[in-house]
Amino acid sequence: MANTNERDGDIVFEITEHIGVIKSFPSGWTKELNVVKWNDADPKFDIRDWDMEHKLMKRGVTLRQDEMETLMDLMNKRGSDLVTDGPVSDGQVPDSQVS
Repeated sequence: MANTNERDGDIVFEITEHIGVIKSFPSGWTKELNVVKWNDADPKFDIRDWDMEHKLMKRGVTLRQDEMETLMDLMNKRGSDLVTDGPVSDGQVPDSQVS
């Protein structure tokens, strides 16, 4: 799905590939993983919330190819364990996440 748009006259973006919806919200907004070109720069992986028409967006995270590969490797090493309840305040990794 390619969608080109301009916001505030400064930011130009083009969704060059829609990979998938991570979460749908009752408001109609969705958290998505896409490949996006921002201001004619090289495309990057992009995780953020979008309105139904992909004209409005919230702050998100962009990742280059090597960063996405690292993220995928980290998640694959971590396994399918769910996030633990509550924060780990001392910076230690819970025993369930030590490999």
